[in-house]
Amino acid sequence: MAKRTELAVNGALRLRSARCQSVYWDKGELRIVNYLTRGTFAASPILLEVIRFFFSPKTIRNAMLEFDAYTPESVGEAILELIKAELLLECDSPEAARDDLLDSSWQAWLPAGGYHFLAKDGPFPKGGLSIEQKLWTMPRTPQPPKFKTIEGAERIALPPPDGKRDSFFRTLHARRTRRAFSLAPASLASVAKLLQTTWGVQGFIKTKAFGSLPLKTSPSGGARHPIEVYLMALRVKGLDPGLYHYDARGHALERISSGATAR
Repeated sequence: MAKRTELAVNGALRLRSARCQSVYWDKGELRIVNYLTRGTFAASPILLEVIRFFFSPKTIRNAMLEFDAYTPESVGEAILELIKAELLLECDSPEAARDDLLDSSWQAWLPAGGYHFLAKDGPFPKGGLSIEQKLWTMPRTPQPPKFKTIEGAERIALPPPDGKRDSFFRTLHARRTRRAFSLAPASLASVAKLLQTTWGVQGFIKTKAFGSLPLKTSPSGGARHPIEVYLMALRVKGLDPGLYHYDARGHALERISSGATAR
């Protein structure tokens, strides 16, 4: 940081604005969020002009001339704060390279795709915590209501269920979310059936515009099926522990790595 500060003071540091940032208002205060580092910063609107100025690479000396209505000290301090927040990046630095990679890979989905970076890798409380400790890790904001009603809307009573228990009804009502799993090994046949019925190709449909498209039990817009399935096998009879990719077209497993453990 001392070297970078020295470069900033003499104006030789070439900077550009990070592409991984969004701006919003929060109760009258301007916020800038860096969704790659997941940092949020309060800011003055004038800082947006500074960020805009660095859309193309420029030196700090250039910025001093551009914002000559302000003291050089205040401009330099603002720029250093933006560097610290990784909202301004030193050209050819590792941070700039990472920012370039994000921009080239995610451009079609930005800025909305920033939500992906802000929401991933969330912290989880460690095991063995008491109820009080778990509650302490939760947000202090009140939880949303369990049910929603539209105040003032006309209400139409629906007829009660007829009570018939067909196979579809029994399947829905037998569904439960399980967190305690058996330690018994699974058979390769049952794993194969699960993969084929949920993500395997059930057939093909011929289209004029896109040719032959695969059909699966999982829905997909345009039958593009962009989701890939990976199997982490720990206890499957007839299958070595490891990480596998499921080849839906060939109904086969492609080994990626061996020696997988629960840890």
